[in-house]
Amino acid sequence: WYYLTNPIRTALNGFFDDPIKQEVTQVKKQKTLSQPQLDVSITDENNLPIAGLCTIEDSTGFTQLQRLDINQNGKASLKLQKNVTTRIVLEAKGKYPVVFYHTALENNQTAQNIVLRSLSSFRDSSVRLGFITFSPGSSELQEISNSFLSRLASAIQSTPDLSEVVISGYSDNTGSKAANKSLSKER
Repeated sequence: WYYLTNPIRTALNGFFDDPIKQEVTQVKKQKTLSQPQLDVSITDENNLPIAGLCTIEDSTGFTQLQRLDINQNGKASLKLQKNVTTRIVLEAKGKYPVVFYHTALENNQTAQNIVLRSLSSFRDSSVRLGFITFSPGSSELQEISNSFLSRLASAIQSTPDLSEVVISGYSDNTGSKAANKSLSKER
């Protein structure tokens, strides 16, 4: 697990926990189509639409299926496959990237409203994040973590008011206390 501070203090694990989870809301089904469609609308924390980038990956996050720009109105329509879970990554300059999973069970048009918050808006607060994992019993990051860390690094680099970032990791409670203490230090 990790912590990101600036005086921002962000615990990197469980990504959808407060305050991110409440900012990914689904809008009711609108109409039936020949192929599932997800209409994405992104805003900043002030409810203003923002341009950004959307990447659709397979559920493992290793295979990119589609990448498209989100226009200045903060809107994009994503064509999805029925009964397939996809990982959707939304990002914008200086904003905290949001990752969520979506499974289209029917050929419907649905919509998601997503708030991308600026990193500086997390000042003096904690946020649990996910998608940062280590190989079991190792201090080596799993490959899937690199994608998210790269996106987070880009957001941090484009946020000039961040003066310090601290990331640390620790182990879970699997194994002996001595082994976990050593593993926590390595991580």
